[in-house]
Amino acid sequence: MRQVWSIFLMIVLSTLQCKKKSSETTVDTDTQAKETIKAVVLFQRGKCNIDNKQAKLGDIAKQGQKISTKEKSICDLQIIAPKSQVVFRIQENSEIVLAQKKNSDGFTFDIELKQGKTLFRVKDKSVKYSVRTTVTTAGIRGTQYEVSYNKAKLNSSLKVFEGEVTYRLRLDKIEKLPKDVLEANPVLQQALTYMKEKEVSLKAGETIEVADDKVDKVLKDLKLYDVLQESDSKVLQNKLKDLQLDTEKVEPILQSTKLDTKITDAKLKECEELVAVNAANLPQGTALEKEISERNKQVQEKFDKRIKEESAKSNTPPTTNKAARKKAIQAIEKKYGKSSQTVILKNGKSINGVLLESKSGYKIVTPNGTINVKEEDIKEITF
Repeated sequence: MRQVWSIFLMIVLSTLQCKKKSSETTVDTDTQAKETIKAVVLFQRGKCNIDNKQAKLGDIAKQGQKISTKEKSICDLQIIAPKSQVVFRIQENSEIVLAQKKNSDGFTFDIELKQGKTLFRVKDKSVKYSVRTTVTTAGIRGTQYEVSYNKAKLNSSLKVFEGEVTYRLRLDKIEKLPKDVLEANPVLQQALTYMKEKEVSLKAGETIEVADDKVDKVLKDLKLYDVLQESDSKVLQNKLKDLQLDTEKVEPILQSTKLDTKITDAKLKECEELVAVNAANLPQGTALEKEISERNKQVQEKFDKRIKEESAKSNTPPTTNKAARKKAIQAIEKKYGKSSQTVILKNGKSINGVLLESKSGYKIVTPNGTINVKEEDIKEITF
């Protein structure tokens, strides 16, 4: 009898241990899934933060973390989990968030651009990546391109310098609905499918710009805009029950235009600085720091050379003494009674100074002299 009880206890304990191990394995899998995407800081100039903490070379940014840059700052990162040769440069006054999304094809690794510009050099075609803004999604596999989102002007843009990038509108108001609402309403799934079907493909030398209100216009054309204003899920589902999409009235959604070759050439030259460390045998700790240091020796040389050439072309030599430059700008502002502005030219150059009208366009008074520019050469003017 004692022998029977001993065997019974052994079976019970064995079963409990198996359940515990199974539970622990599930937790570990979930934890790994939440932390799948990671990126390492390779290079930076100025101020770059990871979740409001100053970043330094070798720091790791994980899923859900915010990476941001201040004025006159850049930060280069490489996605290291999953291992890849995807390198991107966050330009000044920009903010991104690392994310991932599970779909029928598995995991898609996302970079969500909240504000500003990010330049990408993607050599790895084995992993699916996308870059999202408020209203757009760019799908990437091996290319060089730049995505931007202007929070003030509420528009997104994509510039392709090499390779090919797919681009489409995001129906964020539908994507964020509860899963049960989406599954119970075929009309919503039909709308999302329709947007995927309207996806466009941009090749090297092409660009596209999309205003945030374009999404609202599409939703109105589909007769969904007013319905989606309903906050009560039950009322919403009742309104959606008999609704049918009218896709015939939707105007052309996305149309690309040709990119200035000067911009393409300048950006391709900058992309040469986005050098990846060895992804196949990516080291950790001290070894990683050494790898990054060796990488940056060649990057620094290319970076300095490009900045010097761009400064020479715009006739604005870089001022090494920041305090002196700031003082000079203040003196110019006082003299003309105007605040300084930054003029961004269509060729990608930017000039900071006091902007004055002239017969041929504008003249910009800077600490290094006065620069004349034609109105048609100006892309935008910011404070």
